[in-house]
Amino acid sequence: MPLPNPNKSGHAKPRRIRARPIPPMVTGILLAVPLDMAITPMRVLQDPILSLECSAMFEEGEVDDRFSMILFLTNERLRKNSSWKPKLCLGNLDMLPTTFGNPLWFADDELLELKGTTVYCATELQKKKLHSLYDGRVKNLTYRDKVKNLVNKLLVLSGEIERMVDLEEGSGTEDNDAELLQKALSSDIPEGHGRY
Repeated sequence: MPLPNPNKSGHAKPRRIRARPIPPMVTGILLAVPLDMAITPMRVLQDPILSLECSAMFEEGEVDDRFSMILFLTNERLRKNSSWKPKLCLGNLDMLPTTFGNPLWFADDELLELKGTTVYCATELQKKKLHSLYDGRVKNLTYRDKVKNLVNKLLVLSGEIERMVDLEEGSGTEDNDAELLQKALSSDIPEGHGRY
């Protein structure tokens, strides 16, 4: 939370961090951020709502660090009064992008332009990985259904539901939750395929 800085009217205004060039040869700590302002996998497991569901899944290996943080951010973004919204440097979770530029979502003709590059190979590998992930069944539920049910359950438990998560393709919503979740889960490029 920004530190109060009273202005002439006596109202507190948040302090801001300003960037400036760092002189050469400067050593030491340049900026310290309190750990309670960081969203980490441990913070997710300490959350009173998510910890109930994620702890068991984490121990069973059903979720990894990245997935638990995606669930946390999805849950916080959909909550009416998220306690994290004022803490983030951006000031609001609603400012997070709702679309991602990613070769996984290119049309076939666009993707063909990348043929012969490491990005093309990485994209094809990720597509195969996603198909196996979403086509697989986990305890009689598809992965997509499991995620949808879990996020909706977390929102109901928090008591601050703004809207239910829609993981149906072609739902017509501007920021389709299915696309956002799939794109977030597919953002890694497989090892050995460089970055673009």
